[in-house]
Amino acid sequence: MDAKFIDCAVEHKVAGLVIETIRRGHANNLVASGVKRAVNAGIKVVITSASDDGDVKVAYDFSGGISQFEKDGAVNGGSYDSKKF
Repeated sequence: MDAKFIDCAVEHKVAGLVIETIRRGHANNLVASGVKRAVNAGIKVVITSASDDGDVKVAYDFSGGISQFEKDGAVNGGSYDSKKF
């Protein structure tokens, strides 16, 4: 996945985004950059997981991990999946 849909949301000035990631809140660098652009544009971003079980939590510290998303201003969705938002 790239950040095409995130950038479209920024362009259209949406109020918020729920980003469904894999595992414990991991995404690639393109998505991570898009999330940062969205937060910087004033959009509320919540990071969730596509996994049926388990919370979004820090497992690794890298640009596409939840620790970096939180540093960039996104909200950790915890145990909520995208369908609950």
